Amino acid sequence: MLDVRGLIPLIQAFTNGLSFFTFFLYIPIQCGILPHMNRNTIYFKDGDDTIIHCEGGMPSKFWQSGNGNFKSKSSHPYNYDPILIWGVEEAETSGSLYTDRLLMWDHEKHNTLCKKHFGDEGQYWNNRDPKLIEAFLQDWHENPELSLVYITEFCNASNGYPCWLLGFNDS
Repeated sequence: MLDVRGLIPLIQAFTNGLSFFTFFLYIPIQCGILPHMNRNTIYFKDGDDTIIHCEGGMPSKFWQSGNGNFKSKSSHPYNYDPILIWGVEEAETSGSLYTDRLLMWDHEKHNTLCKKHFGDEGQYWNNRDPKLIEAFLQDWHENPELSLVYITEFCNASNGYPCWLLGFNDS
């Protein structure tokens, strides 16, 4: 079954001012229909036709567009701007959490559930399947009705490591 939430980056690129021709000429993209979240570089227009690239997804709603200064992972590897990896940030959510907080809240629970759902205890979430992340969150919150809405990658300004914001609905 096709997960239409993965098509959102395509729609966002068009609403950011790209023409159909420019979009398909310059943008190699795996639009999230595949089960993993790896994406190639996306090019989009910002403000005065400045072409900007974004690796790994689309610029997040948390990025202030219009100034042409998007900090990509390539140009600013330890201080890049937020990237929407998967889903719809504008959708209504009942909650969200930062993945780096999970270890602080309950280290043992984090490791047990990571091992169960992902096969490792790693702290990198960018290559994890959204369906598995959703199952992880359902177990974490002990709520089988919970649904994942979006995944946004941030760069932790205090240490330069990535962290992910997981938006969800719990009913």
